[in-house]
Parts: sequence; structure tokens; C-alpha cells
Amino acid sequence: MPRYERSWLEIAQEQYDSLSATTRELVDRRIEELLDDPTGNLDAKYYRRFDEWIIPFGADEGFISYAVVEEPRRLVILRRVIFLG
Repeated sequence: MPRYERSWLEIAQEQYDSLSATTRELVDRRIEELLDDPTGNLDAKYYRRFDEWIIPFGADEGFISYAVVEEPRRLVILRRVIFLG
């Protein structure tokens, strides 16, 4: 089955651009995993009320919020949240 295409909301792209190179690498790794199967990862949680998925990245450094579109197959990055400390 073909991989999902990646797209970003503007706010998510701005947040991503402001990350350190190390943190961007962690986010990139997690997103690459999701492009193959965005709903099958055991770390991912679906929130029906908001119709969005949340998944941690790194060593619980933060979370990525995303939506899944089936036609055309697309993973939409909504935002990311980083916990400091």
C-alpha cells in the first residue's frame, strides 16, 4: 500500500521551524514511522472528540498532533507540544 503524503498546518510548520536541529530529528523520525501506518502505532492515541491523533516523540520530550485523511492518503501535522523539564 502506498505511503501517506505529509502536509503541515501553518502553525505546525512554524513550530517545527523553531525547533533545535536535535529535536527536529526526533520529530522527523517519528513522522517517518507514521507515513507507513499512522493509526497502527501502539504509542498513538486517537481522540474521537477532536478527530485527531496524538503520539509522543523522543524520550517523552513532547507530542505530535496529527490527522489522517484516507482519500487522498495524507498525514496532516496539526501541531506539536514540547514539555520542558
